[in-house]
Amino acid sequence: MTTPIEQLSFIPTGATTKRGLGDWTSDPFFNVKNFGAKGDGVTDDTAAIQACLNAAFNLPTGNGINTTLNKPVFFPAGKYLVSSPHTTSVTGAISGVGSAVKLTVTSSTNFPTGSRVQVSGIVGTTEANGIWYVDNDDSTHITLRGSTFANAWISGGTVNAPALIINNTQGAHIFGAGKAASQLNCTTSSAPVISLDGFGYAQIDNLNFIASTGGICCDYSWSNTGVSSQEVTF
Repeated sequence: MTTPIEQLSFIPTGATTKRGLGDWTSDPFFNVKNFGAKGDGVTDDTAAIQACLNAAFNLPTGNGINTTLNKPVFFPAGKYLVSSPHTTSVTGAISGVGSAVKLTVTSSTNFPTGSRVQVSGIVGTTEANGIWYVDNDDSTHITLRGSTFANAWISGGTVNAPALIINNTQGAHIFGAGKAASQLNCTTSSAPVISLDGFGYAQIDNLNFIASTGGICCDYSWSNTGVSSQEVTF
């Protein structure tokens, strides 16, 4: 007799009680390890964690104010390495429309209009270093929204996308096994571990964020999506 796969049961590693596969698939939260994250301090878990966030919060569109559509996201104990999925080098800076800073970059392909980025390492046009929304002007130029051009570019510069992104989401819950037990560690210098844009009425707890040199743990933006960023508990 053949047993349907959904009726098979087993004892998970470290547990004591046998559970059916159907029970696991109906859990009230999403486990990042079920999306391929290792948390072993060696593997780059960026894609796996972002896939879990996408599934839990319907990203990149986001569930907006429909909070009941979200699933909590759980990070079991471990060290989860993440990195910026998109980087590009700055090769110049000029005054753009309205005297904003327009950067000449190796490639702007992965930085569409509305992207959130961290710019670092520019000598000369140092006013460009920081966190910005960008407008994609063409294949080799991006404009930093809200910036003001003041000084000639001399050398250097890198544009990094955040390792992880959540946008247009209210009512999210992201949690780990404990502050020291579950860690998110970004290995890309001068890149945010996570960018939260239009992220409100949410909770993040028992999870460490560790940025690399020049980076920041959390880029928290008021709103670029129509959903207000407010009343978030860390």
